[in-house]
Amino acid sequence: MHELIASISTYPGIIPTILLGALLVFWLLAILGALDFQHFGPDLHIDLGDIDNNGTLPDLFIALGFGRLPFSVVISAITFFWWLFCVLLQQHAMPHVPGPNWLIGSVVLALSLGLALPIAAACVRPLKPIFAIRGGLAQKTELVGSVCKITTLQVDEKFGQAQALVNGTAHVISVFASLPNALTKGSEALIIDFDRKTARYEVVLYQPSSAAPNISVR
Repeated sequence: MHELIASISTYPGIIPTILLGALLVFWLLAILGALDFQHFGPDLHIDLGDIDNNGTLPDLFIALGFGRLPFSVVISAITFFWWLFCVLLQQHAMPHVPGPNWLIGSVVLALSLGLALPIAAACVRPLKPIFAIRGGLAQKTELVGSVCKITTLQVDEKFGQAQALVNGTAHVISVFASLPNALTKGSEALIIDFDRKTARYEVVLYQPSSAAPNISVR
């Protein structure tokens, strides 16, 4: 335990440790419904054939097999394995390599990140079917008129998530609603519209006894 604490509190282990701590806070807020984890960071919901070879970060991630996964999931997996390999190398390899600590530590950071990328890709690749609906939202207009369950603490014009059934399977979808509204975590909502520009569904509070609002697809 003492060696672990020493590793995560000194260079180079402290770098991925700080990032991992920030991501833990992020996921805690996402679980509580205060953040939209699917719209954090660059959009990776494109196919490998769509890469324009401009050298951007999303292009690199997609080339590694992270395409069609939320950036938050991708960066969390990479950070975890980066932290793991960095700590292991710091404990078991660095003491046996002569040289300045800053130089060896920098090499350990780069090497552990290189090891983390393919391992993280292999681990999160099986999750792609869970988020498959996000990549084909333009063809999912058949959800309009169906009922979903809100999974975030609130829904406004720019933020919201819900769980909807697609062919009998539950999927997370991005939603929005006009304010004020009574939508909160656990509320049932009626999907009344689909905005192709933002790939989000417009929802209203589901009230079976009331008349259904106008339903359309933009």
